[in-house]
Amino acid sequence: FPHALLMASPISIVSVVSDLLSQIRPPPDASTPTSSPSKHPPIPDDVLLNLHFIFGSILEDALDIVDRQMILRIVASPSGKEIYYIRGKRANNNHFASKVYCTCNFYKYNVVQKPESLYCKHQLAVHFVSAMPEKVKKREIPEADYAKLIAGR
Repeated sequence: FPHALLMASPISIVSVVSDLLSQIRPPPDASTPTSSPSKHPPIPDDVLLNLHFIFGSILEDALDIVDRQMILRIVASPSGKEIYYIRGKRANNNHFASKVYCTCNFYKYNVVQKPESLYCKHQLAVHFVSAMPEKVKKREIPEADYAKLIAGR
């Protein structure tokens, strides 16, 4: 697998990462009474190893964000639009992120300007908490407040 990945085109790598991330999503029947909705099954070791091969320390940092519960899911009501607020280790280093965007400098320089990575650590953390809702707190806010938040006001 790793040798094939090294030879893969960027589109193929995106497909591989999407497939790996889809393996950490809860199964469709996770809400049935026989399953435990409060605990997510462990991420398979092979998935973690492959993600680590692709992302390296970015994966470690993303998992640290999730483990420390430094992430808040903000949901607009009634539309259901959402964005995630990630607290930084320093007070002035907080970011907003989604699966497709982040306000951090790494995203700006290493994902957008000179694509050296598919995601920053904040985006990868968002992918994880999307699959593990017990790892993230949720706050609903009115639509108007959400619009101001996104606009940076």
